[in-house]
Amino acid sequence: MIGRNCSDGGWFTVGNGESGGPGAGHDGPTGDGEIEQRLVERFPSHGSTPMADVLKRRTRWIDDVTLRCIDEDIRQVVLVASGYDCRALRFRTPGVRFIELDHPATHADKQRILDEMGVDVTDISYAAADFIVDDGGAALAAAGHDASTATLFLVEGLLIYLPEDVIVSLLTALRARATPASRMAVSISRGQSPEFCARVAAVGEHTQSCFSEDEAGALLQRCGWHGDTTRSFVLASPTRTRTCFSAPSSDPAVPASDWQQGFPGWSPWDVRRSARQSEP
Repeated sequence: MIGRNCSDGGWFTVGNGESGGPGAGHDGPTGDGEIEQRLVERFPSHGSTPMADVLKRRTRWIDDVTLRCIDEDIRQVVLVASGYDCRALRFRTPGVRFIELDHPATHADKQRILDEMGVDVTDISYAAADFIVDDGGAALAAAGHDASTATLFLVEGLLIYLPEDVIVSLLTALRARATPASRMAVSISRGQSPEFCARVAAVGEHTQSCFSEDEAGALLQRCGWHGDTTRSFVLASPTRTRTCFSAPSSDPAVPASDWQQGFPGWSPWDVRRSARQSEP
C-alpha cells in the first residue's frame, strides 16, 4: 500500500506481492497492483531504512488481514485515512465494497492523479471528513456505508497523529457502525524516538498520541472494541456491549446509555462538543 500523504513522515511502502500468507503474490480476483506501482513512482523513495522495514511488515500484516476477512465473507472494507493507499484497487473483489474515508483535499488530489493515469475508480466510494471537526460516522453513512453489514475497518498509521479525544470519537463512531461480525485492523503506536518525531515534524506532521500495551487495551475498551494489544498491530472485535463513551480525562465521561438513548440522533462528536461547551 501507499501510506497517507503525510503520515509516517512521508514514507511510502508498496504492498503488492510482498504479503506472506493468503495474499502472497496476487492482487485478488480482479485487483491491479500495477496501478499502485505507477502511483508509487510519483513519490520520492527513501530507500531501505529501519522505518521502511517497519512499514513493510505492517503493510504485509494488514494485507493479510484484508484478504482473510474477504475470504471470510466480509463484504465491506472501510479504509480510514486512506490517503494514497491502493488496497481498494489491488483487492477489488466481486461483491465487496470499498469505501475510503479521508480529508476532502486528499481525496481530490488522489482522484486527480488516478484520473491522469486513466484509472477507473467508479466502484470505490469516497467519504469526506476532517477527523478533527467532522463526524466520520455521518460521512460513512452519506457515502452509503451499510451499518447492518459486517465491515472491516482499516486504521493504519493514523492514531499517532491525532489527539486522544479525537481518537476516542473516531473509534467510537466506527463501533457505532459495526456489526458483531465486523473487525478493525488498527495500528496503535508505542513510544517513539526523538529522531522519529523530528523526522515527521520535518514534513509537517506532529506525533500526539502513543500508548503502552495496557493503555492501548483501555483505549479500545473505552471505544467499544477489544483485541490483543501485546503488539502495535491489533485486530479488534466489537465488544458485546458498549460499556462507556469517555472523553479524555479533562472531560466528563458520558455513559453509552446517555449518548445512545438519552441523546437520540446524537453522534459521539455531538456528545464531545457538548461536554466541552459545558466546561467552565
